[in-house]
Amino acid sequence: MDTYALMVFLLPWLFVDIVKGNRFKLHHQQVASWAEAKSICEGQGYVLAKVDSQVDQNLVQKLVPYTQRFFWIGLYVNLTNGKFSWTDGSLLDYSNWATGFPGLNLGVACTRIRNFDSRWETSNCTSRLNFMCEDPYHKTSNVVSTSTKLRGIFLGLGVIGSLLVVSCLLLQLPCCRYSVTQKIARIGFGTRDIDRKLMVS
Repeated sequence: MDTYALMVFLLPWLFVDIVKGNRFKLHHQQVASWAEAKSICEGQGYVLAKVDSQVDQNLVQKLVPYTQRFFWIGLYVNLTNGKFSWTDGSLLDYSNWATGFPGLNLGVACTRIRNFDSRWETSNCTSRLNFMCEDPYHKTSNVVSTSTKLRGIFLGLGVIGSLLVVSCLLLQLPCCRYSVTQKIARIGFGTRDIDRKLMVS
């Protein structure tokens, strides 16, 4: 039981990263213009990826080997102020431009990531490329808030509780002997010898 106690203590903290982690989705078998890609992502409850830190860039790079094309992210030139903006309206404060970029020629106002070195380029927004979406509600932050940590703890405890119940049933441990799980164990795994003896006596 000491092992289970250790699991209960440690595993919930592992799930904090799941709660606060990035949720990038690379559409590597679909091509679209930048505007179409934005619409597709939003239709799925996502946004075109916002890569605004080195942490995000590192996570994006892990997906790059899965595509043979360049792919769109959510950075574009806002025609209202002539500055680079993300689709949520925030301004550019981190970049990973390739040498010679960004280019601000007419019509070259959207950003793509190269599939061979993960560097950024500006491109014509009508080009048809793969694209990367992101779940904005699971954006990585350098700060884990109290509420985020609590969510991770409760998620972890729920998983641990489920594992303990399954272990109890599969291994037919004493914890199943005089509880509701005994009935479940009988249904799923048959009556144990010790239970038969108890019923006879």
